[in-house]
Amino acid sequence: MPPDARRRRWIAERCWQVYDLITRHLQPAPDFHLEFPEAAELAILSGALQVRIAIPPRHSLEIHEEYEVRDHELIVAFYSYVLLTEGDRVRLRADPLPHHRVDYRGRKLAHFPHHLHDEHGRIQSFSGRLEDFLAQAAALIER
Repeated sequence: MPPDARRRRWIAERCWQVYDLITRHLQPAPDFHLEFPEAAELAILSGALQVRIAIPPRHSLEIHEEYEVRDHELIVAFYSYVLLTEGDRVRLRADPLPHHRVDYRGRKLAHFPHHLHDEHGRIQSFSGRLEDFLAQAAALIER
């Protein structure tokens, strides 16, 4: 299989993995299921998934992932995950930007540069995995 075809296939697989994780952890609005295939198609063409998902009644989720092929595998080269509430107020945000090295208690981040910002602006250690972010987002939504 040509490298570009392989890259597109891997991105498609990642997009549907993201879809599965979202639907497993959260209850997105019904139009999400209709709109996601278009976002996946754009990701296959551009190499980046960008999606905003309504989570009724008061939340939305923004997922941005940029993909690269390294050593014959697809990796998430950059990401930003954001859980928003009414008025686009951030409840939870995760990214791998290397501007924080310690958490809000002064401890070194366990998975530097991956970190999480909570709704109070505190920095916490984060694995960098979407499934971990979605689990924390689901817990916040349930509260």
